[in-house]
Amino acid sequence: MGVVYTPDDVASELTKFALARRHKEPNTILEPSAGDGAFLRALSASAEDSFEVHGLDIDQAATDLLKKEFPAAKFRCQDFIEYAVAHDGPKYDLVIGNPPYIRRHNFGVELKKSIEDLSQIADYPLSELKNAWAAFVVASSMLLSDTGVLAFIVPYELLNVKYGQYLQAFLVENFVSVEVFTPQDKAFRKLDQDAVALVASKSAPKAIAGVTLSSVKTLAKLEPIRSRSICFSGKQASSIDLNSIFFDDETSTLLHKLRSNLKTLGDFATSSAGVVSAANDFFILRSKEISDRGLGQWARPILKKGAYLPSGPVFSENDLAEISKREPAFLLDFVRDGAPPLSQEAQSYIAAGEELGLDQRYKCRHRSPWYNIPIVEASDGVFFKRSHSFPRLCINKARVLVTDTAYQVTMRKGFAIQDLTFSFYNSLALLFCEMDGRFYGGGVLELTPKEFRGVPIHFQHPTALQYREFIDRFPQSKSPEAANFDHADRRLANELSLSERQVSMVREALKTIRTHRLRHGS
Repeated sequence: MGVVYTPDDVASELTKFALARRHKEPNTILEPSAGDGAFLRALSASAEDSFEVHGLDIDQAATDLLKKEFPAAKFRCQDFIEYAVAHDGPKYDLVIGNPPYIRRHNFGVELKKSIEDLSQIADYPLSELKNAWAAFVVASSMLLSDTGVLAFIVPYELLNVKYGQYLQAFLVENFVSVEVFTPQDKAFRKLDQDAVALVASKSAPKAIAGVTLSSVKTLAKLEPIRSRSICFSGKQASSIDLNSIFFDDETSTLLHKLRSNLKTLGDFATSSAGVVSAANDFFILRSKEISDRGLGQWARPILKKGAYLPSGPVFSENDLAEISKREPAFLLDFVRDGAPPLSQEAQSYIAAGEELGLDQRYKCRHRSPWYNIPIVEASDGVFFKRSHSFPRLCINKARVLVTDTAYQVTMRKGFAIQDLTFSFYNSLALLFCEMDGRFYGGGVLELTPKEFRGVPIHFQHPTALQYREFIDRFPQSKSPEAANFDHADRRLANELSLSERQVSMVREALKTIRTHRLRHGS
């Protein structure tokens, strides 16, 4: 049910902060996902007792326990979204808690229906309600009084994914003050999930009006280390501004200037998602399996994971040969143009897949025949959309296919893939990747196709000697500490007329943001 219980010290701090932000004495307070009662305990510990507390939880056992622990509060066991959609009673002065984190594909039938209803009533696109926590924010805003306060612990996705960015615009339109606190420490030490504190006020003094993003040591102490006022242009804040708590104003100004003057990767290349087999373990096999099953006539080399990439920026025939010795690296393409008729071995293998029910998978059953995989042919380069230490753009010298974990990169007329990789690997381009992308559990960085094509780069045409030096100097270790692009940075600084101080600012910003992301992988 997406339950992530809030540490008591975090609940206590957010409660104190939210109560201090109220415009008037709150008559009613709602905890929409009461769980183990962390926020209710924090409210009970408050010196004031002039408010009425309501609590909701979808778990009957949890609700029964809460009734015993907090006899003065009013509880009901109900899905909060369903409750909010049907609510026609008095508004709440404070809605506080830690909403459940449930992705849309895990919605139960009842929750899915409630969120569909919420989308219509709130006039909020259903496509942007991709997680239950986002629906909780929208629903809570409907239940607040004109001077009400919303205080939630929400995922970091509020700041760096598309549906989170849409929610940012919603908050700006519906609240006078929006404050977001990003912790340097992990919000939940035992989970990969990162989180921020969100406090939004319907009414607020001029001093805190607008959107403020603050860096704090921990969510258990909302004392800003650095704060930034965020400007929304075209209903969306820039990725530079949303990351500006990690660097000073001078760095922010420099990055805005550089972004406005640079072209983007998409000006020099196009990209397309790789092959979607819908059953990689069945369709992508090791060399020995291909040989033992007599399926070599239909096997095509494919790069399955970014982890299989060599340390350098070129994926060669030798690299493919090495990977083929130990990893699944061959895709079964039974129906490609010119493919031989299916042998008895091939038919038997396909029948085995049908016995496993693979032909009934959503994507497979919409193919004719079900094992007819749409092939995205090999291109000039490959970019794996998820990375750890730093993003990987490689020249596809081996001309292998890739799965949909990567993008096939095709150069526009007049530009070469060697020049693109040469131009990509420097601290500035990698910094923009960090800011424009998002990170998930374990600190994995991801860029969508649009974000990848939008990375600002200074396109260079190296000489043969410069390119050889680039290959020779490329970091052999995949650890971020060893990913030193000093030589590329000096060359870039010379071409863009950047001072040593400005280059240092870019490097330091990259180091800080990457360290913040990778703290989950520790």
